[in-house]
Amino acid sequence: MSSAATKPIRAARIRHAVRSGPAIGLLLLLCFGLIGAAQAVGSERFLERLSSESSDGRLVVTIHFIRRVQLLSHVPAKYGERLEIRLRGRGATAAQLPGMVLGEGLRQLTPTRLPQIRKVTASGNLDSDPAVIVWFDRARGFRVRAGRNDRSIDIVLEPDAPGVAVPDAEPLPAPAQPRQDGMPGEREMPNLFRQARLAFNEGRYQRATAIYDKIIASGLEPYVREAIVALGVARALRGQDAHARAQFQRYLKDYPDGPEARRVKRLLDALLARRPSSADAVAEAPEEAQPWQVFGTFDQFYLLNHSKIEGRDSDTLRSSLLSSTNVNFQGRAGSFDLGGRFSGSYDYSFLSERSSLSRVSYAYLDLASTDGTHEARLGRQRLPGSGVLGYFDGLHYQYQLNDRNAVRYAVGSPMRSTRDGVDSDRVFNGLALDFNGADDRWFLSLYGLYQSFDGELDRRALGVESRYLGDSITAYSLVDYDTYFDKLNIFYLFGSWRVQEGTVASLTLDERRTPGLSLSNAVYSLGADDFSDLDPLLPDGDLKSLAKDLSLVYRSAYASLTQQLDKRWQLQFDGGISSLRDDSDQPEISGLDSDDWYVYGQLMGSGLIKSGDLFSVGLRYTDAERADITSLLLRARAPVNERLQIDPRLRLDLRDGDDGDDRRRLIPSLFTTYRLSKRTSLELDLGLEFSRTEFDMGDKQDDRFFYLSAGYRHDF
Repeated sequence: MSSAATKPIRAARIRHAVRSGPAIGLLLLLCFGLIGAAQAVGSERFLERLSSESSDGRLVVTIHFIRRVQLLSHVPAKYGERLEIRLRGRGATAAQLPGMVLGEGLRQLTPTRLPQIRKVTASGNLDSDPAVIVWFDRARGFRVRAGRNDRSIDIVLEPDAPGVAVPDAEPLPAPAQPRQDGMPGEREMPNLFRQARLAFNEGRYQRATAIYDKIIASGLEPYVREAIVALGVARALRGQDAHARAQFQRYLKDYPDGPEARRVKRLLDALLARRPSSADAVAEAPEEAQPWQVFGTFDQFYLLNHSKIEGRDSDTLRSSLLSSTNVNFQGRAGSFDLGGRFSGSYDYSFLSERSSLSRVSYAYLDLASTDGTHEARLGRQRLPGSGVLGYFDGLHYQYQLNDRNAVRYAVGSPMRSTRDGVDSDRVFNGLALDFNGADDRWFLSLYGLYQSFDGELDRRALGVESRYLGDSITAYSLVDYDTYFDKLNIFYLFGSWRVQEGTVASLTLDERRTPGLSLSNAVYSLGADDFSDLDPLLPDGDLKSLAKDLSLVYRSAYASLTQQLDKRWQLQFDGGISSLRDDSDQPEISGLDSDDWYVYGQLMGSGLIKSGDLFSVGLRYTDAERADITSLLLRARAPVNERLQIDPRLRLDLRDGDDGDDRRRLIPSLFTTYRLSKRTSLELDLGLEFSRTEFDMGDKQDDRFFYLSAGYRHDF
């Protein structure tokens, strides 16, 4: 590109980009906001996946989300058959709204290899009082905490709960006695047990089981005895019940009077009482003979959005059939574990003016050595942190240096949208070093990333990601600095503090560029696909300045306090302030600055009438850029019987506009689910919005909106 250009060229390009871009964004927000205000159909699809691990004798189930969330509160406090977790999600941008409506994530997760969890369901949407409901297989004790990154929540099942628990067995101290047969000696046992537990905590199950097998093969007591129990529990947690039973039966045969005999007998009885599942069909043979497993979910929903604006004809905004599938598979080939996932959807529109849309969110293959040293994932995926922002098509490889440290490499093409194919114009290379503390509480990751666009430098970043998981304090932070633009791209800090039993406080600080800094943003904003489409007189410096100008600075601070009043009642407060600013000197985009703040209080009661019910009343006040909004929110969850559940909701909004226009909205809605069988359920979600606007000139307008979602879900 030539370095000679005039200011009028840049000004004209910038003026067109910043005026058309925000206008389109605001139009999208207005269109989808009408539906989103009434809890838009499809926006509940913000779940990504479930994972599990063991830690300190407890099973930890992690819920992963497609976007960043913060944990606010949960009911009941620590024991029950159903658990509701209330979250806060960051507001969606205009670019994210079409993905939300199409259903980028999942609405429900049904694990086939985690018998302690029946299902996990998303409720609401990430921009309006989101929540997650967890159904356990029976009443259980639990703790809820923030996850290891800003897109996850952990549920820690207490060991005294019914079912399988992981023993917190510390190896006995051993004298240093080297062996001559190549097998590990007594002095190595403490470290081997620690490595196995760490591998389980990180979800590297194959490495953990390989270490336990190594301990058993050593023939050293009492380590063999302890490893047999730990290996059996590990198999049970992975859903390999046949292998777990074999280990427990071996223990009872070899150590009938062992210190764990009574407990092992209870664990074996629990496995024998379990209903057969696809994972339980594994033959009691060496693990290498384990057959391939395929599991997942498929659902179809008819979606209807209808509006009636006073003085206009009725309008159907959406009428479509949304089909979604999430398929996982896994197996073993020689000394490698193979697996993969496909998650996609197709939205067939019955309206001629609305196109049918397809989306592929995940499509990848996993390959890992059984000892956990090498792990690779190839295909469409996403990574938390590591400098990779959002989805990408490519390769992620991890080499485990030792039981605490690892090096990771990622290469691929970042995606503008999961509706698109591979974007070969943008390519990144990233390298990360991971460090785990000796006590498994601390984690630190340092990364660097270089991204090119059409052969030119697009983004260059250095970053650090850290977390701390303590008994009463949980913290997570992410700092991403772009050395090419010489600007801070992301600063994020979340902390949760359990002040005392029943009292939890949290604080979130966030500053980030939106969209993220990259030279390609400027190219796309000018209507070009690559550099060859640009005016040859446009200099590099002006393009770089335009990229900075288009990237606004979002800042927010949120705080919450949850107080458990008694076993049934909980009081929760939260509030925050946010701003959107540009740090450029361009007057064309100065009108995009905004400041908002809100406060919210909610009283929740559970088990008031029968087990599993939930009632809540909330009051929110929002001081937005152009209006003050007072909202009353009423919700209930009423399980009628084992198969049928009804969730009525009511919302009242009083909006006082700064321009003198006032609006009153009443939004009743109802969500119902009926379980036909263990794997198939029917769902119905419908709502109405009655809206009256009183204009500054004295005129009034009554509008009506309606949405419907009806369909089925099948797990396999």
